[in-house]
Amino acid sequence: MPIQLREYQRNILQTCLQKNTLVILPTGMGKTIIAFFLIINQLKKFPDQKIFFLAPTKPLVNQHYQNFIQSFPEYRSESIVITGELRPERREIMYKTARIIFVTPQTLQNDIIEGRVDFYNSSTIIFDEAHRAVGKYAYVFIAKKFIEQSPNPRILALTASPGWNLEKIQQVVNNLFIEAIEIRIGYEKDIRPYIKKIDIKKVDVILNDELLSVKRLLDDAINFRWQRLKELLDINKAKGKKELLDLHEELRKRLSQDPRDIKIRNALIILGEIIKIEHALELLETQTLYTFYEYFNDLKERSELSRSKTIRNVLEDIRIRKALLLAREYLNKGIEHPKLNRLVEIVKSNKDKKIIIFAQIRKTVDRIKEYLEKEGISAQKFTGKKEMKQSDQVKVLKEFAKGKFNVLIATSIGEEGIDIPKVDIVIFYEPVPSEIRSIQRRGRTGRTDVGTVIMLVTKGTRDEVFYWVAVNKERRMLKFIKELKKHIRPTIVERNEVMYKRQMQNGDKAERGIMRYLKENQVQDIQNNQDRNEKRQFSSSYKKTIPVVVADYREKDSGLVQTLAEMGVIVKLSNLNVGDYIVGDIIIERKTVLDFIKSIMDKRLFNQLEKLKDKNALLILEGEEDLMAEAGLNPNYIRSIILAVTLQYGIPIIRTQNFIDTANYLYILAKNLGKPQLIRVDRKMTDLNKIKVEVLKQIPGIGETLAKRLLRKFKNIKNIVLASKLELSNIIGESNAEKIKKVFEEDYIETV
Repeated sequence: MPIQLREYQRNILQTCLQKNTLVILPTGMGKTIIAFFLIINQLKKFPDQKIFFLAPTKPLVNQHYQNFIQSFPEYRSESIVITGELRPERREIMYKTARIIFVTPQTLQNDIIEGRVDFYNSSTIIFDEAHRAVGKYAYVFIAKKFIEQSPNPRILALTASPGWNLEKIQQVVNNLFIEAIEIRIGYEKDIRPYIKKIDIKKVDVILNDELLSVKRLLDDAINFRWQRLKELLDINKAKGKKELLDLHEELRKRLSQDPRDIKIRNALIILGEIIKIEHALELLETQTLYTFYEYFNDLKERSELSRSKTIRNVLEDIRIRKALLLAREYLNKGIEHPKLNRLVEIVKSNKDKKIIIFAQIRKTVDRIKEYLEKEGISAQKFTGKKEMKQSDQVKVLKEFAKGKFNVLIATSIGEEGIDIPKVDIVIFYEPVPSEIRSIQRRGRTGRTDVGTVIMLVTKGTRDEVFYWVAVNKERRMLKFIKELKKHIRPTIVERNEVMYKRQMQNGDKAERGIMRYLKENQVQDIQNNQDRNEKRQFSSSYKKTIPVVVADYREKDSGLVQTLAEMGVIVKLSNLNVGDYIVGDIIIERKTVLDFIKSIMDKRLFNQLEKLKDKNALLILEGEEDLMAEAGLNPNYIRSIILAVTLQYGIPIIRTQNFIDTANYLYILAKNLGKPQLIRVDRKMTDLNKIKVEVLKQIPGIGETLAKRLLRKFKNIKNIVLASKLELSNIIGESNAEKIKKVFEEDYIETV
């Protein structure tokens, strides 16, 4: 049966067809149906142009794809799902062959940066959960590239919960080039008949005597430390986590200005202890006794690895040790947080209902599942990618939808957009102090019939604080949304098909960086050319001439990679053994001022310099901070380090103001050096000794110094190949010896 649009959906769609639109619509009211109809209209209008549908998580992307092809099966052969689990080469082919592409934003951003996909033949892009489009989130970069490249750009942004921060919503509007806003909160004439009631019940739970006895010990440990802080620096007790973290940051800055102040240094250690104990107390009050106890087991493991004085002081505190002994004793007796027992009662009394339980902590999810299964209740977990593969996530959701089990226990990954038909009850194991997350959790029910939301709240704890924070924020948000259109300024998006002209006239410095190097007659040709096929042909030949930079995967969300891509650089992401970037044969180590200081203090810098010293390397020191003031170390010691980097290791240092300044340096390097050559032997080289050294240098871990040491000992490469691992180890160490033996002895395996 064909899908019939409701009145409010038809009204909203009319705006979406004409302008880039932000749609704010309650969860379960069919935002994605509006998106699907926009897709169909745009396909008919621009039959040779692609459409992209983005959602933050893999399960949500898959869900949108499945819903689309079920609603419009005639487009199945032209629709695909792309996620980061697919090989890059496969993704590149898929982008070219499909018309409708459902994709995760991080994957699409990486593929744009690496030159596997562009928007020159695209007409439409849809951003689900659009409130994320702030800061460095991938939506921001993608929208900018889409507007720059698409000949007929149409953007649709969807959200149920934009928040109530006017500045943040304005950022979303600006970042996604929104021209119109369509809002429905449930009271409007065209949507009122379709709103289903949600019955919200707050269930109060009282902490039992056993957990109260543990809580008192933690309170004593915290109060003792606040008293010490009062004696040290006359610091008053912080109210809430934010004040606590702000105080920690303030003390850290004070210590950087006066690194010899022992009182501030000790105060920072004590404050760190308070932060850890406060977190443990939150787990005890709001989660489970098991989660609380496991947190300290994790701390013990970390203390063995890091030797942190803060963690050691917490674990050695007699109050904490006593609290943990009590916790273990109660767990052995089967005593737990009363929330767990109340939760089991609620689920048992609703055995015929489909239920989702939300909990923030994975350990708590495990404990809930364990307790439900003891009572014979069939329940499954739904957690993030660290614990569940994408295929397992999809399988669990399908089985839940089909009724193979009736209780789903989810972490935050289940909050955003997951469409599970006819969920009868949503249970909050704990309140969350976020109006957006509360609305998203509630939105899993009340879609086709009256729904029920049950919130478990432990009396006299953070649960109550978080509950009222979310309630008050939501009230303010609803009031704010009613008046939103009066305050938000839509953007004005130019309808100029010649994107190069627009960049030259209106783009900022970073956007038009590469344009400065185009010949004037090339730019003029493009400006005068209105034929779409000729324009795409230019873009193809143009891409062949643009500079290339290799970046380490850890840099992909740095802002620098995105800036390089905006300047027209192709950025190849790779796992680099040495350095953060490679341009030509130059290896670049990039450090912010603060990271440089940390790497000196934890000795990491010297290990990195050893790896770089025999290579063509460059150190970029980024940030406007005063290195001497921030370090908290003797200024002459810092100066000696800088001299050693330059003179002893032979690595030049460049200071840059920020990542945009750094990007400009890399751009100039890449523009002049061309494509990077990770392994290069000069074919014109006539000195056989140099050739031998260069051959050995291609082995990971072997620089010029070690290569010469091997040749001095074994005289030639043949003897090095025939040498035993023990002989090699005596010269260059066991690790490097193992690498050499692998290179020389392991069989070549041809890859397809």
